[in-house]
Amino acid sequence: MELTAKYPEILDKKLPLHLIWGDSDVVTPINGDVGQFYCDRVANNRGGKGMTTIDVVSAGHVLFDDNPSDTNSALLRWINKRVL
Repeated sequence: MELTAKYPEILDKKLPLHLIWGDSDVVTPINGDVGQFYCDRVANNRGGKGMTTIDVVSAGHVLFDDNPSDTNSALLRWINKRVL
């Protein structure tokens, strides 16, 4: 969140940001301050052109350990949309 405030011209306009969040994350829950900050960015298209996106998977805080299949699928879908 600090970098978003420090470098808005880069993070809001040029740098795509994709978050993959665990629905059972107790360390940084999606309904906590950080989660709501990023949900607000997506809901209000703060980065423009869909630059910030979120996928929520069935997992805790360590997504790749808790649910590697869904986490990798979410990441690959985003890469295929943004890069390929």
